[in-house]
Amino acid sequence: KRAGNIGTMRREKVTFWTVDEFHKAMKTLQSMKIDAKYFAAYNLLFYSGIRHGELAALTVADFNAEAGTIRINKTRARTTAGFGITPPKTKKSNRIVTLPAAVVKMLQDQIGRLYEPQPGDAIFPHVTYGLSDYLHKIAAAAGVKDIRVHDLRHSHASMLINLGFPPLLICERLGHEDI
Repeated sequence: KRAGNIGTMRREKVTFWTVDEFHKAMKTLQSMKIDAKYFAAYNLLFYSGIRHGELAALTVADFNAEAGTIRINKTRARTTAGFGITPPKTKKSNRIVTLPAAVVKMLQDQIGRLYEPQPGDAIFPHVTYGLSDYLHKIAAAAGVKDIRVHDLRHSHASMLINLGFPPLLICERLGHEDI
């Protein structure tokens, strides 16, 4: 009671990258010779708006290359027993997300790099461990503002707003319960 609620403070300012900042960062990433799976992961996060836990839980079976979609129906989250795969954050988080053709190609290439990929295999095994560290290094090297991995989700929403998408569609794409 004396300490107050833990974890209820909200960030006052939302941080995000513009499309130009994202492209500058990704060009820098490629020059840094960082594993290609990170390039694919950052592009998927930026162009889909999925949460990083949803990225970590994506399996080969969740990707439909012909339709250009990914199915979000689980997330990697901390549990009492450590990290594990759990249902998504909310009921609305269960969704199908369409992807740009370039990101579809990146996912196909990423799956091709897996050793004998099976439907239940993670598309990005162990990628979440470096996402944050690399993102900070890339931002510094590219000369763009430093953002968190979750801010790629904000960047996606900002891009959609800038493109004139209706708030309800953005809400559904992001898996939010309400606008």
